[in-house]
Amino acid sequence: MNFRILPLAVLALFIVLGASPRNAVAGPIVDFRATLSGENEVPPVATEGRGVALVSLDTDSLLLSWEITWSNLTGEIFAMHFHGPGAPTENAQVQVNIGSISGLTSPSVGSTVITADQAGHLLDGLWYVNIHTDAFAAGEIRGQVLRVTEPAALALFSFGAVAAVSLSRRRRAS
Repeated sequence: MNFRILPLAVLALFIVLGASPRNAVAGPIVDFRATLSGENEVPPVATEGRGVALVSLDTDSLLLSWEITWSNLTGEIFAMHFHGPGAPTENAQVQVNIGSISGLTSPSVGSTVITADQAGHLLDGLWYVNIHTDAFAAGEIRGQVLRVTEPAALALFSFGAVAAVSLSRRRRAS
């Protein structure tokens, strides 16, 4: 077997399979996640409530989709929103009224088209999910919506690169 070609073949295979660092964070669909808790509220609130928001944005059509689940809230939910633009320590305006689109029961699954400006703020990590209850009208649980990287693809690419370099060095040493 020709070991001079092997490193390039391994690298080409990973690129063809889409396991490049570029594909780990780019492309038409960008995934996000938010971990919701009372500690994330501004100011923080004492609650056993917890939640998770899985969010995706189609950067071509600007279709925002979500699945939000929660438990252990103190009472009835009367509103649920995406807010922004705002850092984790800031309060911000409502951008999308989640409750009016997908209801106020867990799981809340829905989608809507957003503007290019809104998409820019979301991609910059400046949106958060806030669930409002009767006991905590300003919000009982909140979580910053942050981009999810694909560590598996990045790890696969890294493994391929390390293997290619190792094989190349081994070949030169012999």
